[in-house]
Amino acid sequence: MSAVQPVPDVWACQSCGNPLEASCPLLTPGMCRIDAEAVTHRLERAGETLLRMRLVSPLPAPVRSAMPDCLHEWVLAYGWSNAVCRPALPDARAITAMDATYGWLAMIPDHRRVLRRIVGLRSLVDPQSGRHVVHWRRLSQTIGAEYRSVQRWHAQGVALIVEQLAGGNPCSNSKPNCRTAR
Repeated sequence: MSAVQPVPDVWACQSCGNPLEASCPLLTPGMCRIDAEAVTHRLERAGETLLRMRLVSPLPAPVRSAMPDCLHEWVLAYGWSNAVCRPALPDARAITAMDATYGWLAMIPDHRRVLRRIVGLRSLVDPQSGRHVVHWRRLSQTIGAEYRSVQRWHAQGVALIVEQLAGGNPCSNSKPNCRTAR
């Protein structure tokens, strides 16, 4: 008999016992399990919610013509163009959770804005495919660093958020010389 207990593979909340997808809507220190996996999951769900919203572009509208569309026979018009399947609009609860989750990015100090940018960009997940919109290599080209460094910085940014959510406050945004957040 071995004295070592097997570690379960399934993530479960400490207060409600639910899996990661159905865990508590608000992470409360001391009650809920706050770790990098939970924070990353919440950030990805917030990015998915953001991309499901149908926002109007701040850029000028594309060039259009005032000419009417060419008419096709109604028999031939069916299936003329492929139908575009769009994801469903998020409900108010998902938008509120997205706002609260993206508020966590402010927990990364101002002098570590590159980490904030990396964590924010990596949180964007396509709602239809479930894949990240910005991949590690593309993000590394945007930042101008090696992709392994970007992955490490992402983990550091998530660790800062976890530490702040868990109740520890080693550095605030007003202390740029604090060594624990570097």
